[in-house]
Amino acid sequence: MADNVVVRVDGLHGIELDELTETVPPEAVESVHEPEPSATHYGELTLITVALIASGAAVQALSAWLSRRAARNQVQQGFTIVVEPGGTVRIELAGLSGQPASGQPSTPETIAQALKEAISEAAK
Repeated sequence: MADNVVVRVDGLHGIELDELTETVPPEAVESVHEPEPSATHYGELTLITVALIASGAAVQALSAWLSRRAARNQVQQGFTIVVEPGGTVRIELAGLSGQPASGQPSTPETIAQALKEAISEAAK
């Protein structure tokens, strides 16, 4: 796994941030970005972004967390893996949807494989 690849998880809610940061190795958490509360967005849920250093342990923990996230709900909570220029892999968390995204990985193993492929592409 390339040390310079960052996996960014966008769209976390507070409880999800806590669960994720308890799951991944502490040294994998590069940064956490929580938007500043503003008077114009009072009462709205703020979405948090966490950046993780790509490593084997971080990918396995993140994969297990994504799988558990979907499994504990009656309907699918999806995500999209996007490879960005500059060595970043972004995971966009989707809200509740009635159907899983077509071809979306759902087990920790298939999620880990999809993440590893995205990280390999980002490292090029």
